[in-house]
Amino acid sequence: MIRFILPLFLFAPLAAPAAQVVKVYDGDTVTVRDNGREIRVRFACVDAPEMSQAPHGQVSRDHLAKIIPVGSEVKVEVKTKDQYGRVVGEIFKDGESVNLRMVEEGQAFVWAKFADQCGASKFLAAESAARTAKRGVWRHQVQKPWQYRYDNR
Repeated sequence: MIRFILPLFLFAPLAAPAAQVVKVYDGDTVTVRDNGREIRVRFACVDAPEMSQAPHGQVSRDHLAKIIPVGSEVKVEVKTKDQYGRVVGEIFKDGESVNLRMVEEGQAFVWAKFADQCGASKFLAAESAARTAKRGVWRHQVQKPWQYRYDNR
């Protein structure tokens, strides 16, 4: 019975009222501090350009750091864990999904394979609007990050 209960604890939402941003790694990964624990969080449902996809990776990271600078209070809604052991979650600041905002502003792509975790329709609609308005990555021919990683492994 304990073996079943312990893994569920790992997926429990982070404690209220908020976690604090400690570091912004790139456009879809941050570390937060919650109750003294530092937790690396990979954004659910989206994929931002890799840092090596210059300059787009750096632009995406810098954009995220403006939305949730170090010290910001955020809420993390945990969805799962990835193959690297990172928490995968949706980040909220002032009740707004930061994951969705990154897509709306053209700084991240919807990762359709995982979009159902966050409500695929609103994410896909946001991406379509960003593409039509040529915001962020949609102004350029930026390779999707999952394809970039595949091509460069």
